Amino acid sequence: MNRSILGALLASVILCAAILWYSVPNQSVNAQPAAKAQQWEYKFAGELKELKAEKIEEQFNKLGSDGWEYVGDIGGRGELVFFKRPKR
Repeated sequence: MNRSILGALLASVILCAAILWYSVPNQSVNAQPAAKAQQWEYKFAGELKELKAEKIEEQFNKLGSDGWEYVGDIGGRGELVFFKRPKR
């Protein structure tokens, strides 16, 4: 008789543990808070058709060293170009 009581008690403990396990929301131990959306600032580089290739390269390298990244141009002719970088 003691064996049947012990078996029932063990079964009850396992059942309670299973109920608790599945009722607690699944939260990752390494959960990170939601990241804030990246803010950008933009720079207009001007009209390039008046500049020589060396000057354009010099201007782009200076902007790159200051953290600016080339985004593109308007009209597809490379005359009006824009850069972006993370907002400081």
